[in-house]
Amino acid sequence: MESKKTGMRCSVQFCKNKASTRNKSFFQYPKDDRLSTWMKNCCTENLAEELKTKNSYKVCGDHFVDSMFLNPTTKNRLVFNAIPSVFNGKILLYICRSIFQCNISKIKQVYYPHMYGMYLLREEEMKLEVGRRVQEKLLFHVTTESRAMESLSSGLDWRRTQRNKFGCGVSFSDNADYANYYADKSSSEDTRVIMICCVLVRETYVVPRQNDGNDLIVPPDFADTSMSHTGHVYVKYNDNEFYPLFFAFYRREHEHRITSKFYRANNHRGRSNRSYNRWF
Repeated sequence: MESKKTGMRCSVQFCKNKASTRNKSFFQYPKDDRLSTWMKNCCTENLAEELKTKNSYKVCGDHFVDSMFLNPTTKNRLVFNAIPSVFNGKILLYICRSIFQCNISKIKQVYYPHMYGMYLLREEEMKLEVGRRVQEKLLFHVTTESRAMESLSSGLDWRRTQRNKFGCGVSFSDNADYANYYADKSSSEDTRVIMICCVLVRETYVVPRQNDGNDLIVPPDFADTSMSHTGHVYVKYNDNEFYPLFFAFYRREHEHRITSKFYRANNHRGRSNRSYNRWF
């Protein structure tokens, strides 16, 4: 059943759609056996008791594929057995466009309420510190499967970074191909994970092209993030300023490396990988 009320917003984590969003329908959680699946797919299992008795939580139409609507054009009514998708369509599109050369075996949505709560708290702190606008960027970090799972309990450890061209912190990239190409090749573990993360950025320090950021422990002045001169690499220094949304699992293949545009660019310029940040 479609529902709209002033001030209402989608209950799905990280979805910012509100009742005021144009051409957007909202739907109540079902009271039948589908409720548990809706909660799991929307990462709202922590609201289990409230969802059984209240109708104040809704899911917007962005989280349903076309086949779940009676009319895929208007998208204002669901079929009787509709189930929301795990992923937001916009994020899936972003992933597919960026990770085109890897055969993704599965994508797992991350749900750690405590970690997310700390992330939100840090976002509010950053807004108050200097009064500047805080951006939330969608960036990539590539690592092995074991280290990705370990990061959910202990975070990402910058000390495992082999090289720190752009600063001694945790490295992210706005390009999945770049992140995959410059990931650590020394590990014998072939299952890799592209971590799709929300990263808070308030003020950046651009590492000059001619400089080496190996000794950059923290960026100067009020900067909380250092960045490569190309804009491909972001380095974070503080805990709780990034949160993993999804883990995309794939198997490392030699073809991924030689078909990367960064492989071709480096061969053309005669440069070595050693010039760039590598993350664990």
